[in-house]
Amino acid sequence: MVHASQAYMKLAEIDERHRAQRADVSLLPMERPLWTGIRFLLQGRRLVCPVNEVAEVSTIPKITPIPGVLSWMKGLANVRGRLLPIIDLSAFLFHESDNNRMQLKRLLVIEQGALYCGLIVDEVLGRQHQLLETVVVAECIVEPALKLYVAGEFTGTEGETWQVLSLVRLLENQNFLNAAL
Repeated sequence: MVHASQAYMKLAEIDERHRAQRADVSLLPMERPLWTGIRFLLQGRRLVCPVNEVAEVSTIPKITPIPGVLSWMKGLANVRGRLLPIIDLSAFLFHESDNNRMQLKRLLVIEQGALYCGLIVDEVLGRQHQLLETVVVAECIVEPALKLYVAGEFTGTEGETWQVLSLVRLLENQNFLNAAL
């Protein structure tokens, strides 16, 4: 019987310690939510898009041109058996494109519902983790070409400004959806 009561006392002690630790944890500040995006360059501009809006980042595949489309629609590529429309994002937004440094250019593959396309960007710099509270939504100074698509901005670790480009807003734009001449 003595052995059973010692076991019970040990369990009661463990239970008491556990309850005390749970109470201490409730006093800690809540973990602050992070926002994650994909950083990229476009005509010298520092942009970042939400990571959940990008299905894949890849090199630029072989592109087959399509006749009768606007100049920013570069053509189609076969990516794993699917036809992927390829758009030069610089040409669409700024009406200019830089064909230099092709080895650095990357493709942001977007798949939102039925819309599936690849956006050529100048360079992908990786992921950006940012405290959600530091992403400023209002009062952004945005150039006219980006005005419809910028959803906010934040200051990077070296004091540089990054603008958050909403690819969902881009895909909702009728000018983007109509590439025919």
